Formats: sequence, structure tokens, C-alpha cells
Amino acid sequence: MFSFKTKADTGASVAIIAALVIMVATIAYSLLIPAPSTEGVANGPQRSIREIEDQIKQGDEQLTEKTTYVQSKIWDVPLDDIGPKALQSVTKFAQEAKIKLVAFRPQKPTDVNGLTQLPFLISLEGGYPGVMQFLRKLEAGNVKLAINSAQIASSDANSDTVTATVGAVAYTIPPSVLKTASNPTTEKVHAEKTN
Repeated sequence: MFSFKTKADTGASVAIIAALVIMVATIAYSLLIPAPSTEGVANGPQRSIREIEDQIKQGDEQLTEKTTYVQSKIWDVPLDDIGPKALQSVTKFAQEAKIKLVAFRPQKPTDVNGLTQLPFLISLEGGYPGVMQFLRKLEAGNVKLAINSAQIASSDANSDTVTATVGAVAYTIPPSVLKTASNPTTEKVHAEKTN
């Protein structure tokens, strides 16, 4: 069958041997390598739906967590009571930091996106480390004031005494918004989901 005696036989024999090698390789490949299934392709849309549902669940959890955090930072007392309570906390922090509270001035409240901002201007005087301690306590404390600016200037080049002007803001929900919804953020988001 395989004859390499003449040139005509050699060409035909090489072609037959090459064809047999290709056929054996093809059979071995089909036996050893499993055929791809369509199961992965069929499960693709279901997997995508599960991933989207997981992302929605994570988003809901984050929304609940952030809403809880925001609610913990909002004053739930009448607007007129915020100033005295904030002054009490600021005075306590200043005494603990051993600095002088020079002034505590409430500014005009403004309504922004369903919240009322009540800004305060706080003037302090004392050692630089004490002022920094005061700012850390104000930022980390449960006083529900957010620092939006801090200006520190040296009053005397020969000492560490500084004067500081701190802008702080208290947030509260206006009575008009409280009447319409107990939790406007989550109700709005869940209403958008159902539509």
C-alpha cells in the first residue's frame, strides 16, 4: 500500500500517510476534548439577572445604611432649640480643649433640598494644639454639627496662641417636609423603583 520505489508512488504514499495522521489526530481530539455545551450560553441571561438583583440588593443596603447615618446627623428638635444645645456642646468642647470661646453666632437659616441649614460662626482663641483638639472633638462628637470652614491665624509670632474662626452647620428637616413624609429619601427611591 505504501510504496516509495518510484516518484509517483512516493507522492501518493506521503499523501495517504498525511491523511491518516490527520484522521487519527481528529479522532483523538474528539475523544479527549469534551464538546462545548450550550448550558453556559443558556445560563448567561439568568446569571446577568442574578447579578443585577444582587447589585440592587447591595444598593438597597447601602441606601438604608446611608439614610440611617444621615438621620443620625439631623436635629429632631425645633429650630429655636438647636442654637442653645449646640452652644452648650461647643462650650464644653472649648473648656475641655482649654481654649477661650470668644463668640458663637447663629446665622440666617436656609432651606436646601428638603433640609434646613442653620449655620453658626464660632470664634476661638487659644493654643494651636487646643484649637485642633476642639476641631477634632467637634467633628467626631455627637453634637450633630458639620464643620464647613476653619480659618486659623497666629495672633502673636512669639507664642502658639492662635485665633480661629470656624463655620459649622446644623441640619434639620423643616416642619413642612415632616408633614408630607416621614422619610422622604427612601420613599422617593422606592417609588421610583416601582414605576
